[in-house]
Amino acid sequence: VWFHGKVAYQGFCRYALCESGAADWGWQQLAWTSAKVFLTPNPSPANASFSLNQLVAWYAQLAGYIRERHCPVRSD
Repeated sequence: VWFHGKVAYQGFCRYALCESGAADWGWQQLAWTSAKVFLTPNPSPANASFSLNQLVAWYAQLAGYIRERHCPVRSD
């Protein structure tokens, strides 16, 4: 599960999981059912404290995980 921004993630944790939702960016210790949770900064202009390069680095980390899990390298 991918959350854009700590506000969304913390709201989900508070109302759906009855947890505090304290988090750093990236993979979270708290999982939802069997799903891993990934948290990135919200790219909204209202949250302009992150550069485009920083956002792209977080998205690249998530994309790498998805490719690794769902697009395995074929040996044929």
